[in-house]
Amino acid sequence: MEKYVNQKSEICTDLNSVPNSTPSQNTVAKPAETSTLPVIRIFRIIVDAAMYVLFLLLMGYHLFENRHHEILGAAVFILFFIHNGLNWRWYKNLFKGKYTLSRSLQTACNLLLCVTMLFTIAAALMLSRDVFYFLNFTNSNVGRKLHMVATVWTFLLESLHLGFHWQAIQKSIIKKMT
Repeated sequence: MEKYVNQKSEICTDLNSVPNSTPSQNTVAKPAETSTLPVIRIFRIIVDAAMYVLFLLLMGYHLFENRHHEILGAAVFILFFIHNGLNWRWYKNLFKGKYTLSRSLQTACNLLLCVTMLFTIAAALMLSRDVFYFLNFTNSNVGRKLHMVATVWTFLLESLHLGFHWQAIQKSIIKKMT
């Protein structure tokens, strides 16, 4: 099949996408659909899923030794910072556009989630006996109370955050299954 160049200098193999064709023909060149997701999108999905699964595992503290709990917690914190780095455009657009009720609720949820995660990190560093023992934070009484409160709020806000994105997640899954 011969190749033609359309007005956007794209190579077209379909005669119907050649400029100056009659209106009855399909004159819009459609981009080739790919069955693979961009690498960054796949990476985002892996980071998000891993963070959520690890956080669920961490809620079962009694199932693991303390050392394993701290290692999984450190992994969640790293994934949290990667997740926020991957979503830097959200921070860039925070003060742009109109704030509807939905956007206001999502923004409040996201900001509160960041705050509770930071409190969880701070409290975890206060409690650490294995992974971050070299920091010598010894305020375990305050750390334990703060850690318990912060993790419960983080879990609730994380669930709400996931709920806000659930429809998009479902559409993505359904699209890939069909």
